[in-house]
This record gives sequence, structure tokens and C-alpha cells, in this order.
Amino acid sequence: MASRARATLLAVCFLLVWASYAGAQERGGTSGGLSDPKVAGTRTLAVTRAAEPPVVDGSLNDSAWAQAEPVGGFIQRTPRDGEPATQETRFRVLYDEKALYVGVWLHDSDPGAVVQGEA
Repeated sequence: MASRARATLLAVCFLLVWASYAGAQERGGTSGGLSDPKVAGTRTLAVTRAAEPPVVDGSLNDSAWAQAEPVGGFIQRTPRDGEPATQETRFRVLYDEKALYVGVWLHDSDPGAVVQGEA
């Protein structure tokens, strides 16, 4: 059951990140790998087929993640709407014949202040 909850949480995080990123593009944000210069405001992502699936263990340092193009360049909504995000966030997406893998790096300049939720 815990793995199902983790998968659901990852899917929700991916959708939130993607929606935020797409909204930034509509307001003129810049990319980090998602753009189609032919159509203004259109965003695309080239998803990489994994030669080997990544290890799903919460650590994103195995070689599989290095295959995928990193996406970043997010902008913030609060407190200063439209400005570059104050904390770096990036993600990578892989797939194989069995699954879609989304790795999200959420950096924090003060990780000791992060409050953990219940698992």
C-alpha cells in the first residue's frame, strides 16, 4: 500500500510541476528543455526511452536519470509573480515498456526547515 501511495504522490507532484511550467510558458517564462519555436506558447517535452529502468528508491543518482533531458527554469507565483523561482526545481522523464518514470529534484537552501509529512 505504501508503494501505491508513493506512486500517487509522485504522479500528483508531476502534474503540479507540469501545470506550473506550462503556465509559466504562457506568461513568457523561459525553458529548460521544453519549447517549440514554431508555435508561440506551445510546450513539448521529448521523453527519453530508458536503456535500463531507474532504481525506484527515492534516490535520483543512478545512471538511468542521466539519460533524460533536465527541465528547469521555473518561475514563481508568490511572492513575486513572474520572477525566476528562488529555489531550483528540475525534473526528468523516462519511460520503458512497463512504466513512465518521473524524477523531480526539489532543492532547498535550508533543508533543515523542511517539515516532513506523514508517510
